[in-house]
Amino acid sequence: MLPLGKHPIIQHIFDEMVISNLEEFLFISSRNTNIIANHFDSNLDLVCHAEKTGGRQDSGNLDYAGCSISFFQSRHHLSSDISIPAGICTAVCSAESFVNNEHFVVACSDTLIKSERRPNLTHRMIDVHLKYKAACTVGILLVPSEIYSKHGIVYPASGEDLNAEGFLLDDIVQQPYLDRAPSRLAVSGRYVFAPEIFHEIRKLALNNGSEFGINDAIRGLIHSRHVVHGVRMHPDEARFVIDSHESYYKAFIDFARTDPECGVAIQHYITTCV
Repeated sequence: MLPLGKHPIIQHIFDEMVISNLEEFLFISSRNTNIIANHFDSNLDLVCHAEKTGGRQDSGNLDYAGCSISFFQSRHHLSSDISIPAGICTAVCSAESFVNNEHFVVACSDTLIKSERRPNLTHRMIDVHLKYKAACTVGILLVPSEIYSKHGIVYPASGEDLNAEGFLLDDIVQQPYLDRAPSRLAVSGRYVFAPEIFHEIRKLALNNGSEFGINDAIRGLIHSRHVVHGVRMHPDEARFVIDSHESYYKAFIDFARTDPECGVAIQHYITTCV
Protein backbone atom coordinates (compact mmCIF):
# COMPACT_ATOMS: atom_id res chain seq x y z
CA MET A 1 0.00 0.00 0.00
CA LEU A 2 3.01 2.35 -0.20
CA PRO A 3 2.17 5.30 -2.47
CA LEU A 4 3.85 5.47 -5.84
CA GLY A 5 2.96 8.83 -7.30
CA LYS A 6 -0.75 9.41 -6.71
CA HIS A 7 -1.75 5.82 -6.05
CA PRO A 8 -0.52 2.90 -3.91
CA ILE A 9 1.66 0.26 -5.52
CA ILE A 10 -1.13 -2.30 -5.49
CA GLN A 11 -3.34 0.09 -7.46
CA HIS A 12 -0.77 0.36 -10.25
CA ILE A 13 -0.56 -3.45 -10.45
CA PHE A 14 -4.34 -3.70 -10.47
CA ASP A 15 -4.59 -1.16 -13.31
CA GLU A 16 -2.09 -3.24 -15.30
CA MET A 17 -4.31 -6.29 -14.85
CA VAL A 18 -7.51 -4.44 -15.81
CA ILE A 19 -5.88 -3.24 -19.03
CA SER A 20 -5.20 -6.95 -19.69
CA ASN A 21 -8.99 -7.57 -19.59
CA LEU A 22 -9.02 -9.44 -16.27
CA GLU A 23 -12.20 -9.07 -14.23
CA GLU A 24 -11.88 -11.25 -11.13
CA PHE A 25 -9.13 -10.57 -8.59
CA LEU A 26 -7.97 -12.48 -5.54
CA PHE A 27 -5.61 -10.73 -3.14
CA ILE A 28 -3.48 -13.03 -0.99
CA SER A 29 -2.53 -11.11 2.13
CA SER A 30 -1.05 -11.80 5.54
CA ARG A 31 -3.27 -12.49 8.53
CA ASN A 32 -5.20 -9.59 10.07
CA THR A 33 -4.59 -7.39 7.02
CA ASN A 34 -7.69 -5.61 5.73
CA ILE A 35 -6.19 -2.45 4.25
CA ILE A 36 -6.02 -3.84 0.70
CA ALA A 37 -9.60 -5.07 0.74
CA ASN A 38 -10.75 -1.75 2.17
CA HIS A 39 -8.93 0.15 -0.58
CA PHE A 40 -10.74 -1.76 -3.32
CA ASP A 41 -14.19 -1.72 -1.76
CA SER A 42 -16.65 0.04 -4.02
CA ASN A 43 -17.55 3.24 -2.15
CA LEU A 44 -20.38 5.20 -3.78
CA ASP A 45 -19.99 8.16 -1.42
CA LEU A 46 -16.32 8.46 -2.28
CA VAL A 47 -17.05 8.26 -6.02
CA CYS A 48 -19.69 10.99 -5.76
CA HIS A 49 -17.42 13.20 -3.65
CA ALA A 50 -14.54 12.79 -6.10
CA GLU A 51 -16.76 13.70 -9.04
CA LYS A 52 -18.13 16.80 -7.29
CA THR A 53 -14.69 18.04 -6.29
CA GLY A 54 -13.05 17.24 -9.62
CA GLY A 55 -10.75 14.74 -7.97
CA ARG A 56 -11.98 11.62 -9.74
CA GLN A 57 -8.84 11.43 -11.88
CA ASP A 58 -6.74 11.24 -8.71
CA SER A 59 -8.83 8.62 -6.94
CA GLY A 60 -8.36 5.73 -9.33
CA ASN A 61 -11.17 3.69 -10.83
CA LEU A 62 -13.44 3.50 -7.81
CA ASP A 63 -16.62 2.30 -9.51
CA TYR A 64 -15.41 -1.26 -9.96
CA ALA A 65 -18.87 -2.82 -9.90
CA GLY A 66 -19.81 -0.70 -12.90
CA CYS A 67 -16.87 -2.23 -14.78
CA SER A 68 -17.89 -5.85 -13.97
CA ILE A 69 -14.82 -6.23 -11.73
CA SER A 70 -14.97 -8.42 -8.62
CA PHE A 71 -12.61 -8.60 -5.66
CA PHE A 72 -11.88 -11.41 -3.24
CA GLN A 73 -9.32 -11.81 -0.48
CA SER A 74 -7.62 -14.81 1.11
CA ARG A 75 -5.19 -15.04 4.00
CA HIS A 76 -1.67 -16.25 3.27
CA HIS A 77 -0.88 -18.92 5.83
CA LEU A 78 1.06 -22.13 6.06
CA SER A 79 -1.07 -25.05 5.03
CA SER A 80 -1.59 -28.05 7.26
CA ASP A 81 -0.63 -30.05 4.17
CA ILE A 82 3.12 -30.49 4.72
CA SER A 83 3.58 -31.30 1.02
CA ILE A 84 3.00 -27.63 0.13
CA PRO A 85 6.17 -25.49 0.41
CA ALA A 86 6.18 -22.13 2.14
CA GLY A 87 6.41 -18.75 0.40
CA ILE A 88 4.86 -17.79 -2.92
CA CYS A 89 3.93 -21.42 -3.58
CA THR A 90 1.64 -21.34 -0.55
CA ALA A 91 0.09 -18.12 -1.84
CA VAL A 92 -0.57 -19.70 -5.23
CA CYS A 93 -2.10 -22.79 -3.62
CA SER A 94 -4.38 -20.53 -1.60
CA ALA A 95 -6.02 -19.59 -4.91
CA GLU A 96 -6.74 -23.15 -6.06
CA SER A 97 -10.44 -23.19 -5.20
CA PHE A 98 -10.83 -19.63 -6.49
CA VAL A 99 -9.49 -20.38 -9.98
CA ASN A 100 -11.74 -23.46 -10.17
CA ASN A 101 -9.61 -25.44 -12.63
CA GLU A 102 -9.19 -22.45 -14.96
CA HIS A 103 -6.06 -20.73 -16.23
CA PHE A 104 -5.00 -17.74 -14.13
CA VAL A 105 -2.52 -14.87 -13.82
CA VAL A 106 -0.14 -14.32 -10.89
CA ALA A 107 1.37 -10.86 -10.31
CA CYS A 108 3.96 -10.42 -7.56
CA SER A 109 2.96 -7.48 -5.40
CA ASP A 110 6.49 -6.08 -5.09
CA THR A 111 6.93 -5.84 -8.86
CA LEU A 112 5.50 -3.23 -11.23
CA ILE A 113 5.60 -3.37 -15.01
CA LYS A 114 5.26 0.10 -16.50
CA SER A 115 4.11 0.03 -20.11
CA GLU A 116 2.33 2.36 -22.51
CA ARG A 117 1.97 -0.46 -25.03
CA ARG A 118 -1.34 -2.02 -25.93
CA PRO A 119 -1.47 -4.90 -25.47
CA ASN A 120 0.77 -4.68 -22.42
CA LEU A 121 3.04 -7.48 -21.18
CA THR A 122 0.41 -9.38 -19.19
CA HIS A 123 -2.09 -9.19 -22.05
CA ARG A 124 0.52 -10.54 -24.49
CA MET A 125 1.34 -13.34 -22.07
CA ILE A 126 -2.32 -14.36 -21.85
CA ASP A 127 -2.63 -14.36 -25.65
CA VAL A 128 0.47 -16.55 -26.10
CA HIS A 129 -0.55 -18.86 -23.23
CA LEU A 130 -3.95 -19.60 -24.72
CA LYS A 131 -2.74 -19.75 -28.32
CA TYR A 132 -0.14 -22.43 -27.58
CA LYS A 133 -2.13 -24.22 -24.85
CA ALA A 134 0.72 -23.74 -22.39
CA ALA A 135 0.85 -25.00 -18.81
CA CYS A 136 2.77 -21.85 -17.88
CA THR A 137 3.80 -18.61 -19.55
CA VAL A 138 6.48 -16.45 -17.94
CA GLY A 139 7.12 -12.74 -18.43
CA ILE A 140 10.79 -12.28 -19.33
CA LEU A 141 13.25 -9.38 -19.34
CA LEU A 142 16.90 -9.02 -20.29
CA VAL A 143 19.13 -8.29 -17.28
CA PRO A 144 22.81 -7.33 -16.93
CA SER A 145 25.16 -10.10 -15.86
CA GLU A 146 26.01 -8.48 -12.51
CA ILE A 147 22.50 -9.11 -11.14
CA TYR A 148 22.05 -12.73 -12.30
CA SER A 149 22.07 -13.96 -8.73
CA LYS A 150 18.94 -11.95 -7.86
CA HIS A 151 16.70 -13.54 -10.48
CA GLY A 152 15.28 -16.71 -11.83
CA ILE A 153 16.97 -17.19 -15.23
CA VAL A 154 15.36 -19.05 -18.14
CA TYR A 155 16.90 -21.23 -20.82
CA PRO A 156 15.10 -20.87 -24.20
CA ALA A 157 14.66 -24.03 -26.25
CA SER A 158 17.14 -24.54 -29.08
CA GLY A 159 16.22 -22.75 -32.29
CA GLU A 160 13.57 -20.51 -30.71
CA ASP A 161 13.24 -16.94 -32.01
CA LEU A 162 13.66 -14.74 -28.93
CA ASN A 163 12.05 -11.81 -30.72
CA ALA A 164 8.88 -13.75 -31.52
CA GLU A 165 5.62 -13.20 -29.64
CA GLY A 166 6.62 -16.08 -27.38
CA PHE A 167 9.22 -18.85 -27.22
CA LEU A 168 9.52 -22.28 -25.63
CA LEU A 169 11.58 -22.71 -22.48
CA ASP A 170 13.85 -25.68 -21.82
CA ASP A 171 14.73 -24.83 -18.22
CA ILE A 172 14.56 -22.25 -15.46
CA VAL A 173 17.19 -21.81 -12.75
CA GLN A 174 16.64 -19.95 -9.49
CA GLN A 175 19.40 -17.42 -8.72
CA PRO A 176 22.28 -19.12 -10.55
CA TYR A 177 25.95 -18.27 -10.19
CA LEU A 178 27.31 -16.15 -13.03
CA ASP A 179 29.30 -19.00 -14.58
CA ARG A 180 26.24 -21.26 -14.49
CA ALA A 181 23.57 -18.90 -15.82
CA PRO A 182 21.99 -20.35 -18.99
CA SER A 183 21.10 -16.92 -20.43
CA ARG A 184 20.55 -13.26 -19.52
CA LEU A 185 16.76 -13.67 -19.67
CA ALA A 186 15.19 -13.28 -16.24
CA VAL A 187 11.75 -13.83 -14.76
CA SER A 188 9.82 -10.56 -14.47
CA GLY A 189 7.34 -11.39 -11.70
CA ARG A 190 4.38 -12.04 -14.03
CA TYR A 191 3.04 -15.54 -14.71
CA VAL A 192 0.11 -17.24 -16.41
CA PHE A 193 -0.62 -20.75 -15.14
CA ALA A 194 -2.77 -23.71 -16.02
CA PRO A 195 -4.15 -25.79 -13.10
CA GLU A 196 -1.26 -28.25 -13.52
CA ILE A 197 0.90 -25.90 -11.45
CA PHE A 198 -0.85 -27.03 -8.25
CA HIS A 199 0.29 -30.63 -8.78
CA GLU A 200 3.86 -29.50 -9.38
CA ILE A 201 3.83 -27.37 -6.23
CA ARG A 202 2.72 -30.36 -4.17
CA LYS A 203 5.59 -32.39 -5.56
CA LEU A 204 8.03 -30.02 -3.91
CA ALA A 205 9.06 -31.15 -0.45
CA LEU A 206 9.70 -28.88 2.47
CA ASN A 207 13.44 -28.49 3.07
CA ASN A 208 13.71 -27.88 6.81
CA GLY A 209 11.23 -25.05 6.55
CA SER A 210 13.11 -23.14 3.82
CA GLU A 211 11.15 -21.28 1.15
CA PHE A 212 10.78 -22.88 -2.25
CA GLY A 213 10.31 -20.56 -5.18
CA ILE A 214 7.59 -20.78 -7.77
CA ASN A 215 10.39 -21.17 -10.32
CA ASP A 216 11.08 -24.63 -8.89
CA ALA A 217 7.50 -25.62 -9.67
CA ILE A 218 7.79 -24.16 -13.19
CA ARG A 219 10.94 -26.22 -13.68
CA GLY A 220 8.92 -29.24 -12.63
CA LEU A 221 6.37 -28.46 -15.35
CA ILE A 222 9.15 -28.34 -17.95
CA HIS A 223 10.70 -31.60 -16.76
CA SER A 224 7.23 -33.20 -16.83
CA ARG A 225 7.02 -32.33 -20.55
CA HIS A 226 4.46 -29.58 -20.17
CA VAL A 227 4.58 -26.63 -22.56
CA VAL A 228 6.14 -23.57 -20.91
CA HIS A 229 6.54 -20.33 -22.85
CA GLY A 230 8.36 -17.07 -22.27
CA VAL A 231 7.18 -13.63 -23.43
CA ARG A 232 9.73 -10.82 -23.47
CA MET A 233 9.25 -7.29 -22.26
CA HIS A 234 9.91 -4.67 -24.92
CA PRO A 235 12.81 -2.21 -24.42
CA ASP A 236 10.35 0.63 -23.77
CA GLU A 237 8.66 -1.28 -20.95
CA ALA A 238 10.13 -0.90 -17.46
CA ARG A 239 10.10 -3.15 -14.41
CA PHE A 240 10.36 -1.87 -10.84
CA VAL A 241 11.03 -4.26 -7.95
CA ILE A 242 10.17 -2.53 -4.68
CA ASP A 243 12.34 -4.48 -2.24
CA SER A 244 14.37 -1.75 -0.52
CA HIS A 245 14.29 1.92 0.39
CA GLU A 246 16.52 2.73 -2.58
CA SER A 247 14.35 0.88 -5.11
CA TYR A 248 11.23 2.54 -3.69
CA TYR A 249 12.72 6.04 -3.94
CA LYS A 250 13.82 5.43 -7.53
CA ALA A 251 10.40 4.12 -8.55
CA PHE A 252 8.59 7.00 -6.86
CA ILE A 253 10.79 9.55 -8.66
CA ASP A 254 10.20 7.85 -12.01
CA PHE A 255 6.43 7.80 -11.58
CA ALA A 256 6.41 11.39 -10.30
CA ARG A 257 8.43 12.83 -13.17
CA THR A 258 6.22 11.11 -15.78
CA ASP A 259 2.95 12.20 -14.13
CA PRO A 260 0.81 13.96 -16.78
CA GLU A 261 -0.18 16.76 -14.40
CA CYS A 262 2.92 17.28 -12.22
CA GLY A 263 5.71 15.65 -14.23
CA VAL A 264 7.16 18.75 -15.85
CA ALA A 265 7.35 20.60 -12.53
CA ILE A 266 8.88 17.56 -10.80
CA GLN A 267 11.48 17.17 -13.54
CA HIS A 268 12.39 20.84 -13.20
CA TYR A 269 12.70 20.45 -9.43
CA ILE A 270 14.99 17.42 -9.81
CA THR A 271 17.19 19.41 -12.20
CA THR A 272 17.55 22.22 -9.68
CA CYS A 273 18.63 19.72 -7.02
CA VAL A 274 21.54 18.33 -9.03
